[in-house]
Amino acid sequence: MNKNKKIIGIIIVLAIIVILVIMAGGNQTVNDNGNATTVDTGLDTATTTPGEAINPDIATLGEILDDAAKLIKRKKYQQALDLLMETQSLTGGDYQRVQLFTLLHQAYDGLEQYHEAALALGEVAVASGGRSTPWIDFLEYAQGQAGFTIAELDSMYNDALSALGASGKADNPQLVNIYTTYSRFLAWTVGDFQGAIDYLKLAIDIDPERANIFNAEITDLEKELSVQNK
Repeated sequence: MNKNKKIIGIIIVLAIIVILVIMAGGNQTVNDNGNATTVDTGLDTATTTPGEAINPDIATLGEILDDAAKLIKRKKYQQALDLLMETQSLTGGDYQRVQLFTLLHQAYDGLEQYHEAALALGEVAVASGGRSTPWIDFLEYAQGQAGFTIAELDSMYNDALSALGASGKADNPQLVNIYTTYSRFLAWTVGDFQGAIDYLKLAIDIDPERANIFNAEITDLEKELSVQNK
């Protein structure tokens, strides 16, 4: 009986010692050789404060973009821009490229650097492939307060037409939106009413279902052209 009590006592003492060792050692345990080793708890103890410099060699592009987006949401545009500039040595796919230049556009716009903001939006359009909406967003923004000349804007429209027509398909439905937007630019910014009419006719060729709408615009433009030619 006494012998059993002694064994139980020893077990209790050993259990207490083990508990004390665990409490003192934190994430340490003992391996088969009796040496202390650190246990991986699966928790990332490293924290990154948005705006801190991130080493591009160890951080992924996605992490930098996430931090920049948080900064922009907090209207810390300069910090976001500085952070995004650290991505120069990193590469990503088209999706991340769209994200990057969208954030650059937002940062520059927040800093009222509209020229750079427009150029960043242009890169969004390029990375977006054969979709007209990003190009129209870019062109409309560029026509705002970005300070581009008419010649530069005209060149941008031609870049959009080239990008969307790169497939060689003249009937690309995405071209319709660019044709109509370019037509209005030619008419009301450049004063080239004949050119505007020509692009609306191209739009009709691709999208005859909207011919009535486009023809109504053509009628108005022909009136303007008639006045201009007097």
